[in-house]
Amino acid sequence: MSQLHGINGAQQPQATGISPSVGKLGLHSVQLGTNPPVRLDAIKGNKIPFAGFRTATKVVNAKTGARENAALALRSLASPDGKLDAKALLNAAKSMQTHLNRLGTLGEIRGTMDDAVIAAFAPEVESLSNTELLNAYQQFLSPEMSLLKRALQAEMSANPRNEDVMAAAANLFSLEALVTKEASNRIIIAQGLAQPEQIPPLSAQYGAGIEGMGAARPHEAPADMSAVSMHVLMDVAIDSSARRERVGGLVADMASRRNLGNIDARQFGDVLRSAGLTINVDLGFLFGMNGPKPLLKAGGAWEHIFHSIEAAPDEASRQAAIDVKGAGYIQKRDNVERGLFPELSEDRPAVANERPTYAALNLLRQRTGAAPTYGTVALHLKPEVARRATYTVDDTFVALRLRYTEAGRQAVLDLLPGSPGISEAHKLDLMTEGSELRRRLDAIFDGMAAKGEFRADLFKNEFQLFGLEDDENSALAGLFIKVFKDTQSTRKAMASFDSLETLLPELGDMDAVSLARAALDRQQHGMGRVASECNYIEAQVHGPIVFARDVAEIVINKEFGLDQLPQAQKAWFNAVVAVLGGKQPAAADMDAFSAEQRAELAAIREQLGGAVIPVRIEEQIPELDLKNTVRSEERAFYAAHLDQARIDAKLHDVQQDDAGLQAFISQMLSIRPGGAAVSRILGTVPLVAGGDAQNVREAFAAYVEQYRHVPLRGQHTEDDVLQNAMWQAVSDVMGKGRLDSLAAIEELTADPAQRATLRDFVMGHPPMSGQAFRALASAALQGAGVLNGLAPAEGEPLDDEAMLTRFGGAAASFRRSFDAMPEEERDAAGEGRLLQAFGGLAFSLMRDASPEVSDRVAE
Repeated sequence: MSQLHGINGAQQPQATGISPSVGKLGLHSVQLGTNPPVRLDAIKGNKIPFAGFRTATKVVNAKTGARENAALALRSLASPDGKLDAKALLNAAKSMQTHLNRLGTLGEIRGTMDDAVIAAFAPEVESLSNTELLNAYQQFLSPEMSLLKRALQAEMSANPRNEDVMAAAANLFSLEALVTKEASNRIIIAQGLAQPEQIPPLSAQYGAGIEGMGAARPHEAPADMSAVSMHVLMDVAIDSSARRERVGGLVADMASRRNLGNIDARQFGDVLRSAGLTINVDLGFLFGMNGPKPLLKAGGAWEHIFHSIEAAPDEASRQAAIDVKGAGYIQKRDNVERGLFPELSEDRPAVANERPTYAALNLLRQRTGAAPTYGTVALHLKPEVARRATYTVDDTFVALRLRYTEAGRQAVLDLLPGSPGISEAHKLDLMTEGSELRRRLDAIFDGMAAKGEFRADLFKNEFQLFGLEDDENSALAGLFIKVFKDTQSTRKAMASFDSLETLLPELGDMDAVSLARAALDRQQHGMGRVASECNYIEAQVHGPIVFARDVAEIVINKEFGLDQLPQAQKAWFNAVVAVLGGKQPAAADMDAFSAEQRAELAAIREQLGGAVIPVRIEEQIPELDLKNTVRSEERAFYAAHLDQARIDAKLHDVQQDDAGLQAFISQMLSIRPGGAAVSRILGTVPLVAGGDAQNVREAFAAYVEQYRHVPLRGQHTEDDVLQNAMWQAVSDVMGKGRLDSLAAIEELTADPAQRATLRDFVMGHPPMSGQAFRALASAALQGAGVLNGLAPAEGEPLDDEAMLTRFGGAAASFRRSFDAMPEEERDAAGEGRLLQAFGGLAFSLMRDASPEVSDRVAE
């Protein structure tokens, strides 16, 4: 929620994600970001030329001026960089209104002035490319536009006679409606819901207000996104923009609880928006040294595997394209993409250009890209590309949500026979009740049912079906995804570029605080690096990626990329780099190239069309430890901004009742080294009971108070502080040696009864060191074994001398173990006490000795 209240006497908005970093209202002005304030009580407008002398000239000039300023208004909205130029927008709106007023005076307007405004805007909106139309639509959803609208409303309230502002507000409303209508028309046609001739153009539908405003220009643009891609981006934009206010409240609460100072949700998103997009690829692939040669099509769409499948001239070629990755992979990826983007209709094949290309936010600002393990070449994309992407935390295969249903279980079985990527033999086994594969499939179904809701990453491990090949498992995962995908929940975990802050609920506390640190760093003109706990934040770029248009620079890893090239390929590499940079390759290299190679270089130059893509060689070694360095700084920052309210809540839970105390002790043990073994040995026996419970509570509270303000080394989070405090409290009250002893029991014997005996011994005696207990318990177990082995055969007398001799051997073994202990350990344990305990414990551990043996030992 916004923290704006009143600034210089102007009341500030309090909702819809409009935070202080978006801008502020003045008494008669609005300021967006750090731009100069725009006056609303004195909108200047654009230059208005002389109307002319003759009526016909005046009409033509007024219509031309109205169209030109309508175009200028749209240009201020549809700018590729996504920045709202409020001054240009208002100036164009005022000037357009001036021309329309002239037309009204000349009797050229039919209907109302609103009809005339729509007639002026309609052909210009209709002329926009899909990408431009999307930019305008996204701009209307931006918090900057929300602030501008509120500023106009405030000015109208303060100055009801300000006709320029009233006209601007009304015209913006009409323009937004037209942009939405035109986008809807194109989507309806693209999705096959209507034929083009059934949808009248805007200029025909709304052009009656002014006759002869001119025809719309063709809106097709080279390498434009499809209307389906526009549909995806619009849907994600409206969904994520609706979540901005909620995230604003979360950030305000977090900033307060962690004492983060003056920071808002928009600044969190700005850290992500400033990161830049990169794609990492293989050096040999990019430069055409193996496989495809993408630079030969640098002026067209960068092709992925679905392009190869789609372009195959015959079935054999199509199958060969599929086999590059495998039919199972193709099925899985197809269904994952349809799960994330239901706009890729199930009723028709998805066109390759409608599918996304994958990139990642470069949160560490690494020169070698966000994902250098994916390739030694980083394509740094231009900022405007980021605006036509959707975003998820982690990759697409992880981000997808699924929901199990019994109906879906049956649907999987019904679809299995016709599903590609799984052998017919395995399909038959999977369909046969009682077969081993069917039992495993049913176990996976049961696992899904137990979880209810889950993520697609489980298909990489927990929900893999043993007995199928890897590609078959991919195909089965694709079938599961087709049936169980939860597109609604998945969409709630996605964001548009303008609403990247809405990904915060998908990030853990550590990442959220790391973003806060980066935002504060950016306030001090730092780089704002983030070492995310997740793998990366993935961008699904919609619409074609065109090298010549969309790549800002190419950075090549020197040590693990360029230096690994064979000498014979370096001349070709240098030549391609020269062409990308707009230069001529070395003459000696050109002379050595084949005619085919020279033709390829010429083709790359032609494809670039005069564009220049700089290529830089960078060393990766200096960046290898960057993530660890930043993460260390982030952990220190987190430790300095702990959530004190969360710590207080846990303190309250522990102090409230024994159930809260026992639950937290169990949780603490589950993550401590050796703690899980302690929990297993204890079973239902509480570690802390009676008067010890209150002593633990008091010690816990004291340690929390000590650590919460000055965390120790290694205490990075609230959980670290709380868990360490409880460990220290339990160790102090119960004895660390007791905990070490309990942890050792599992390694000493596998027998449940003996484990229980050892546990009861540890819990019922004063604590000793873990080493002392190991020596004692090992010898006692050895002695119990001796006693168990002394049971005589039926009718034979028991040999007391043999029994004492062998039992004495066990005692001697214990003595050697005791003597090997450090002196301070021996003194603390007490020789006499341990020797006395040895016999009793050995007797307790003896299970199989005859009554005669038991009686003799007792004597």
